[in-house]
Formats: sequence, C-alpha cells, structure tokens
Amino acid sequence: MLEKNPKQWHGKLSETLWAYRTSKREATGMTPYAMTYGHDAILTMEIAVQSLRITHQHNLVREDYSQAMLLELEGLDTSRIDTLNKLLAGK
Repeated sequence: MLEKNPKQWHGKLSETLWAYRTSKREATGMTPYAMTYGHDAILTMEIAVQSLRITHQHNLVREDYSQAMLLELEGLDTSRIDTLNKLLAGK
C-alpha cells in the first residue's frame, strides 16, 4: 500500500496498520487483535452489510451477550497457550 503512494504515507498508515492487526498470522493462526482481546475485530464493512456475526450479537439479550463475552475471555488463556505451543513446536 505504501509503495504505491510513497508521498501519501501518512494517510495510508492507519489503513496499513489496521490491515496488519486484523490479518491472521501463519505461525499462530490468529490475528494480533484476537490474541489481545479474545475475538476478532469487527470490521466497518461487517456493520454496513450486517454479517452473520453482527446479526447474531444484535439478537442476544444483555445477559446472554455478557455471558458470551465472559466465555470468550475464559477461552483466551487456552488459545494463548495453544498458540505458544504451536510456536514452540515450529522452532
């Protein structure tokens, strides 16, 4: 992205960083965002198009949504350990 527009790097930097943060890594199979927050980032396009994931979240009642978020956080440690084991096995 930056090679095509070297003089407009400051305008393209945020897009480039967002693409980097939301792209899955080959070694871990997860995005850096998911490794940090426990779930993938919601893209602007998903809101505009109403992806299945967004539609499902909107249909949840408050308690169910809170429970789903807690379950994701509980599974985050397991995901991180699995990812670490993948990285160690790759070395």
